[in-house]
Amino acid sequence: HETLKPCEPLIREEENRPQQAAIYNTWNKIKSNP
Repeated sequence: HETLKPCEPLIREEENRPQQAAIYNTWNKIKSNP
């Protein structure tokens, strides 16, 4: 099961990646359009 442990954080990062990208894009829009 040692090989399955490093896969868990990778899956969580994949799930959070779209959410972080959306927040990052929204933050850039707010900064570019005050």
